[in-house]
Amino acid sequence: MIAQNYVLKYPDTVKTLILCATTSYHPETSVKAIIESQQLMENFNLEQKLRVRIGVLYSRPFQKKLRSDKELYQKIRHNFIEDPTRLQDWINQCAGIKNHDTRDSLHKIQQPTLILAGDEDKIMVGLEHSELMHEKIPNSKLEIIKNVGHRFVDEEPEKVNNLIWDFIKENMG
Repeated sequence: MIAQNYVLKYPDTVKTLILCATTSYHPETSVKAIIESQQLMENFNLEQKLRVRIGVLYSRPFQKKLRSDKELYQKIRHNFIEDPTRLQDWINQCAGIKNHDTRDSLHKIQQPTLILAGDEDKIMVGLEHSELMHEKIPNSKLEIIKNVGHRFVDEEPEKVNNLIWDFIKENMG
């Protein structure tokens, strides 16, 4: 969301744009649901919150992998527990989300743009958000990554890195 607003405000400073697991707007109902779900978890301990977030952020196959790969689970756990997101952080983020709507300006983005989305993303439910951005950004390429959730960078790091590097090489040369 920040990158969209930045490129719209300062187009001359951006050569290419990469958008990952994002949207051009959030319906009011989704903003409200985010706050309500976080309020419900306010009394959960960190381990309980982690389990809920894993269920939302990752695909089922990756969740299964986390159960069997203790080292990978510990990395995810460490990142989550090292700097946990507090309720106020969610409220602050939602304040920004509520005002984010670039749908009517996306056509102004002229830079080559790579849009990455996971086909099992439970946060950006459905691929409509990514498809809408792809339709409206004239020089965009949409890559749907199969069998991954919202945090597809964790699930398929090599694949994501290759897609990004290929896009950069193609558009920066």
